Amino acid sequence: MNKMYTQNTNALVITSTLIIPSAYLSYKRHYFLQSYGLLFTIFCSINFWRSPRHGIRRNMDLIISKIAFFYFLYIGYMHLYGYGCMICYPNLSMILFCYNRSNTLFINKKEEWLYYHMIFHTLVGLQGYVITAYLPNI
Repeated sequence: MNKMYTQNTNALVITSTLIIPSAYLSYKRHYFLQSYGLLFTIFCSINFWRSPRHGIRRNMDLIISKIAFFYFLYIGYMHLYGYGCMICYPNLSMILFCYNRSNTLFINKKEEWLYYHMIFHTLVGLQGYVITAYLPNI
């Protein structure tokens, strides 16, 4: 595996947990399947970043995180209004920027990729929480 992956990815394990508040809020608001899906997403991310290698753990992280991303993109589009839009639409552009920048820097073997990916995890956690807060009560 590329040395770039093996640098201090402990920070990525930690920032992967920033989705936990979204999972908790989902559970508390009775969106149980969403909560379990987020917990599975967190598990896949932590499981990959604890010892990053090409293989099934990486593939699972990529697939599950993309499913979660598009799910939240859809429900955000359907349910956000007011301040939620003012937070989430600019945040979405920052999420996409940080993800793309992280990938570009990684490909170009620049160590800064790690920081952009950490910011990406942080922004995703914020986005999920705000979107969940705007979902209708069940």
